[in-house]
Amino acid sequence: MLSLPHPPAALHINPFPPFRLPLPPGSVSRSPPSTKNGLRVPSFHRKPLPPVACRSVTSLQDDEEGPGERGGGIARAQGALLGTAMLWGTFPATLKLLYEQDGAPSDPVLICAIRFVLMALITFSTLPVREILGKLISGRGGLASFELGSLGVLGTALQTSSLGESSAVRVAILLSLINVFTPLLAALTGKSPVESNITPQTWAACLLALFSTVFAVIGNGGESIMGGSMLGDAEAIGSAFFYSSAKVRIGSLLKENDADILVGGRFLIQAALALTALAIQHQPLSSQWPAALDWYQWTLL
Repeated sequence: MLSLPHPPAALHINPFPPFRLPLPPGSVSRSPPSTKNGLRVPSFHRKPLPPVACRSVTSLQDDEEGPGERGGGIARAQGALLGTAMLWGTFPATLKLLYEQDGAPSDPVLICAIRFVLMALITFSTLPVREILGKLISGRGGLASFELGSLGVLGTALQTSSLGESSAVRVAILLSLINVFTPLLAALTGKSPVESNITPQTWAACLLALFSTVFAVIGNGGESIMGGSMLGDAEAIGSAFFYSSAKVRIGSLLKENDADILVGGRFLIQAALALTALAIQHQPLSSQWPAALDWYQWTLL
């Protein structure tokens, strides 16, 4: 019986060759062919791909954001600061106008309690209440909110009380000592060189603000030219100090806590502290605020 020789193993053809993705141009090189079962089989070696330059997500976001959007964020921040200055400037005059109304509240604690409750309601109507309360209960931002809330209550209570003793113009000028206390406290308590580094130009501006305040509130012979009392002046200066402390601490606390938590937690703590102080007094509302139903007085608050 005649038997045919088996074909060489190299001649067996696989009808289903394995699928391989094409390599990038220049990533492979052909080496000299090798011999296998008498056949010349070329061999391939992969070349290392050139390194790819990696960029951070922040830099990519900056590229996507563009100079126009970054400028818009700066404009919004400056607008918020301008709005804050306007509200601070109108507060003494508005509160002094409230004191002059018939049957208006005269207790600074009551006024602060009402204002802080209104602030908390307005704030939580625009912020995620459940999320903020959940984080505060879990301890995230609780101490920071209590610190800012306490400083805010002390500053506002002293300012409200000082307006019952001195004129609105005098209190507003004394509150400009914030421009002196804030750099001074930042230099003393700043946790980083950026916070504690105060330029000579800033110190010169602080001294100018200090002399301007003294010149404005002191008349000839040491007499006041705008009507006030030593108690009212001391309360206004104390208010400026606590407001400055809050400003300095906010800059440090924002590095460790979310802004929404600090805003919501601060207003919540302020309302709670003011309501607690009001409850301790045990005075009926009718005796502290005879015209409690006057819509105009509510508008001023």
